[in-house]
Amino acid sequence: MAGPRRFAGFAPVHLLALAAIAEVGVYRVLVGALEVHVKDGQPPPPPAPTWHVVVGWVGVFLHYFVGALAIGILAVRAARTGKSEASALRSRPREYAIGGAAAVVAALSALALVVGEGATTAFLLESGVALAALIAFWVAVPGLAELRRGGLTPRLTAFGLAALMAPLLIHYYGVIGSRWLWPDEAGDRTGPIGGVLRTGLTALCAAAIVSPYCFGPRPFVRSVVRIPPVIVAMAVAAGLAFVARRYWAESVSVVEHAVGIKLDPEHPERDTALYILSFATLAWTLTSCAIAETAPRRQIGLGLGLVILGGYHDVIWPAYYAMITVGLFTIVDAVPEVYDAEQAEVKIKPTTPAVDDRIWQEWVTTLVGALRAAGHKVNALTARGEDDHMSTVITGELARRSMRVRIDRIAGCVLVIDTRFGREMGDDTPPTFSIEAKPETLRRNESHPEPPMTAPRFELGELGFDGRFKSRGSQRALVETLDDGLRPRLTAVMDGWLAVWAGASVRHRVYPGRAAPVDQPIPLSDLALMRAGPESAARMVTLLGLLAEVAVKVLPEPPPEPEAEASEPAAPPPEPEEPS
Repeated sequence: MAGPRRFAGFAPVHLLALAAIAEVGVYRVLVGALEVHVKDGQPPPPPAPTWHVVVGWVGVFLHYFVGALAIGILAVRAARTGKSEASALRSRPREYAIGGAAAVVAALSALALVVGEGATTAFLLESGVALAALIAFWVAVPGLAELRRGGLTPRLTAFGLAALMAPLLIHYYGVIGSRWLWPDEAGDRTGPIGGVLRTGLTALCAAAIVSPYCFGPRPFVRSVVRIPPVIVAMAVAAGLAFVARRYWAESVSVVEHAVGIKLDPEHPERDTALYILSFATLAWTLTSCAIAETAPRRQIGLGLGLVILGGYHDVIWPAYYAMITVGLFTIVDAVPEVYDAEQAEVKIKPTTPAVDDRIWQEWVTTLVGALRAAGHKVNALTARGEDDHMSTVITGELARRSMRVRIDRIAGCVLVIDTRFGREMGDDTPPTFSIEAKPETLRRNESHPEPPMTAPRFELGELGFDGRFKSRGSQRALVETLDDGLRPRLTAVMDGWLAVWAGASVRHRVYPGRAAPVDQPIPLSDLALMRAGPESAARMVTLLGLLAEVAVKVLPEPPPEPEAEASEPAAPPPEPEEPS
């Protein structure tokens, strides 16, 4: 539960999840269904069959095993505070806060599990879990640097933790009320405690419904249409609807034993459809996280599953509270790495047709020739790396501003076209303004990485430009840089995003096939079919010319060349080469 190594292999938290699933099925549901309740005045029941006794003892073993394992994981988490690999990804105060909360919950859970759930011990344990939930939320709230680097991902995860925290705090308020505020009405479900329980149930449903948006894999437009999670969610919804309609009393009993939620067994609830939707939404989220490509996202799903398996019981069970705390901290430990992991996963999967190396090099030669014919000084170089990765770099000057174009390919497929005028600026440096092309359609593979974060978002009031781009940053700088002549031409030819750092850099990046046309600005389909003509570089030349106009407005003019050098005859430029 700490550091990148926790993502690899079978960790104790995975064993805890498997044991918890078995404990729910055996100890809570099966043993609860086999219980015989004898009313006053009735004769005692006959002795239970041997297999009943065996199932009961297996359930007891699983219950205490889950509790001991959860407490052990928390104790190890507390002992490794400040020493784990995850410690380097967050500030020291936050790391020590979460380690201290793990130690407190582990100690109180162990005490309650061994000594018993007394009133004082139970209240202290409930207080410790509420404190741990608050600390988990505080640790997950991203700092300014994470907001710039991670976009919406850390904010949504923090919001999801707040949604998970709300039912726990409402339950804690109920415990305080039953103990001090209205102790005489603690057993009356028509009184204040009933309102607290109904509010907690509503908060549970709200947390379940927002879980896909907060914990689901990113990019969301790609994960929301994946077939397996949709099938699982639909199957869960259909199964629960059928069972609730035909076997309401029995299904209420199973839900109460499994997760502690108490419903009226005599009459179907008016919010039954909401409960079914909540379970189906959680099924979608857990399935999506389980089959996610990145290990941190799978760990977030694992933590969410542990919180769900902990349940929402009236009685304070130390084993379940320890498991809920482990789940919260599992989510928190994955937050610092999930954005980078998903961004890396997006970038390494090509979505464009493969182009033969010889055809590609001919196109690069055509592009360089067209740029030189327009009076620009450029050179090109193609280098081959590992795993069939190739990078074509075009450097030189356009409009007397230094330019660098990098085109990355894997197995002949273009991944990204990255163009920069001026200095290199890190993604954690907010640009003066940025514009990002909106996707024309939402297909399953369309998810374009976002530009470096800046704020606020605004619109110019121009239907064509605002309908084509999402604009952020300084509106005044955008209007001054992209004048009335540039904006229509950018609207016509630009995809991906453009970021401008005033006086320092202009950067354009596009991922063909990801919320951007495959053949813009390079006719990749024609190149793949080996039918590109001499005009195949025209779109790229046009785009580079527009970016050069932006650079002229943003970057300072370089000093003039000495006359002696200007009078010398220009040497013929070298042809593009492809080193082995």
